[in-house]
Amino acid sequence: MIFIALFTIELLLLFLSSRVLTGLISKLIFSLSKNKIGTVYFLSFLFLPGVIVHELSHFLTASILLVRCKDMEFTPKIHGNTVKLGSVQVEKTDFIRSAVIAFAPTIIGCSIITAVLLYFTPDIFNLSKISVWQTLIFLYVLFQIGNTMFVSRKDVEIALKFLIIFSSILIILYLFNIKILEYFFEFLQKNNTSSFFKELDLFFLVPLFINFSFILAFKSIMFAWKR
Repeated sequence: MIFIALFTIELLLLFLSSRVLTGLISKLIFSLSKNKIGTVYFLSFLFLPGVIVHELSHFLTASILLVRCKDMEFTPKIHGNTVKLGSVQVEKTDFIRSAVIAFAPTIIGCSIITAVLLYFTPDIFNLSKISVWQTLIFLYVLFQIGNTMFVSRKDVEIALKFLIIFSSILIILYLFNIKILEYFFEFLQKNNTSSFFKELDLFFLVPLFINFSFILAFKSIMFAWKR
């Protein structure tokens, strides 16, 4: 189960690095333009493809689960000190479907990153076999999805509610000596899940490398700018 734990850590690092990177880009653009609204619209334009995928993930998942959606937007909205680059209004439903809809961008985002990396796997360590345009598309997709696939603040509330209820159910089952987690882990081991997550661990080092490279680059630029 160590590979599943490593994958969870990688997702957490990708989430944190995406927040740091977005913040650095915002600071750099604002320091150049001195325009808050202009900075927001620049970010909206920069991350527009990822935002579209993010909101469509909510919309399609809700539609599949027979939950109504309306007012899907891909334009930024400023609310005090917070900024929403996109949104989709989903009607209230039970907490299970709400949680699935909330997590949809992350699940679909991970699937897209995995599919892209699987496509490039034979040549990923031999860039001479990949054309320039393929390399640019490869990096662009990973950059977009890796920095827009995580839950928003509103989704975090739904996710936390789901995790609290799910954890409570597991505790109750444990108290009644129903070892459902043990059965689940045994099932994972029997179905070669460890090898699957081992590959995912290697795959997700790539978007992490991209994010940390950009973070280093932007920090260097800002350091030079201040001097």
